[in-house]
Amino acid sequence: MLDFSMYKNTAAGVAKIRFTELQAKNPIVEDKFSSPFVLGSSIIRITGHRLQYFGFEALVPGLFDGVVARTKIIDETVLKAVKDGATQYVILGAGYDTRGHRLDLPANVKVFEVDQPDIQAFKVKKVSKLELPNKENITYVPVDFNTQSLETELQKAEGFDPNAKTVVTLEGVSYYIPRESCQNTISTISTIVGTGSTFFLSYADKNCEVNPSAVCSPENSKGPGSLKRLMRAVKMMGEPWVNFFEQAELPAFFKSNGFTLSSDSSLLELNQKYFAPKGREIPAKRLMYWERFAVAVK
Repeated sequence: MLDFSMYKNTAAGVAKIRFTELQAKNPIVEDKFSSPFVLGSSIIRITGHRLQYFGFEALVPGLFDGVVARTKIIDETVLKAVKDGATQYVILGAGYDTRGHRLDLPANVKVFEVDQPDIQAFKVKKVSKLELPNKENITYVPVDFNTQSLETELQKAEGFDPNAKTVVTLEGVSYYIPRESCQNTISTISTIVGTGSTFFLSYADKNCEVNPSAVCSPENSKGPGSLKRLMRAVKMMGEPWVNFFEQAELPAFFKSNGFTLSSDSSLLELNQKYFAPKGREIPAKRLMYWERFAVAVK
């Protein structure tokens, strides 16, 4: 089963990217509640989006744009699922996610945030001091994956309905956990959500491991080397990528775990969908699309 303890550093980094994106003149996503989780947020406000963006690019090329695109596609996936009748939203490895507050979800939609107890305790302490919308519809589900079951703890959570149409997101986690853990989690979820439920999975393309050039634009000559450095860096941080998927295996993978794949995209497509209309199209010389975004339906 899942163990989210390895990505506690990542949760803060994602919050920082979302807060930095908020400073853009034409933001693609607007996370107005991210600042409490960002060390140095006042400095980011002063220095602005452009300087911070190129700082990220210098350290980890492609990461900033990838997180922004991932955030946007998840926002759209959740809102579409709710429009189609989902009345529950389960966030696996919620970290410092604020979608339950910022997406203006209908009052009948219950949000369940699942995470390691220590990460969640920090978040709850922060949130308790803030005036945020929709607090009453968010239930925190701390799970110690060494001793507790995701299935048991979710079903024990107040208000959780295993027969309800549900949208579930697993964002930025799958590459840190073994394939078996990822598979068991999706399979378990399929047994405790209703027909028509949606599962979002972000995953690392197998080419990250075997052919980095295949997940970089041909014009991005520095991309493959940057990706290799990123993988070495997260390994040195004690958070190595251990799980990769080939695109071709996704349909069978989801089918064997109770879902049917409905879409599978990357920054290659989302650059045109999200960035270009804002006048922020990512130039080919910087384009990387190592992370993919899969949506499946039960």
